[in-house]
Amino acid sequence: MNKVVRVFLFYSAIAFLIWLVPFLVRLLLMNSLIVSHSASTQETGLNIVKQITEHLNNNDKWSAFYLIFTNNLKVSVINIIGGVFLGIGTFANLLFNGFYTADVFSTVHANGTSWSLILAHTLPHSFEMIGIWISGGLGFFIAKHIFDIMMKNRYPTAMFYKIIVFGTLTSGLIILMAAYIEAFISVS
Repeated sequence: MNKVVRVFLFYSAIAFLIWLVPFLVRLLLMNSLIVSHSASTQETGLNIVKQITEHLNNNDKWSAFYLIFTNNLKVSVINIIGGVFLGIGTFANLLFNGFYTADVFSTVHANGTSWSLILAHTLPHSFEMIGIWISGGLGFFIAKHIFDIMMKNRYPTAMFYKIIVFGTLTSGLIILMAAYIEAFISVS
């Protein structure tokens, strides 16, 4: 395997770990805390879940699909573009997304849904997270190459651009497929 590919895979694993830490902290350590969901939190966070649920309850699966896809695509684009800002945007977005994902699970559980039912409804389409972690890896990969340009005067090779294009397309395709499964199959 090419060294550049190994570096990208390493950064994708780092993206997963950065996402996982706040996910576990929120899910396991803060589960006993009462987290207030004020109006501002609902507008930025749980509101999207509410909108998706309303569309699905009204059997408007295409609108739900669009909301799911665009929401996850925004997360991925922020991850990739965050690399231009030396990975700070990517890092912050992964932290926020990990915490937010666990917060949605915890809130649904606190409202009376069993963990087994939550997992039964989310696991079939949860591979969307792979697309998000790949986009996080791309963001860190871009940041690494910007550091290489600034510090070592070493410019990216053609392989760098191939990985960026292939990784971006792969991330987008994964998110597209997961959104379709979530809107049309998982809820059926």
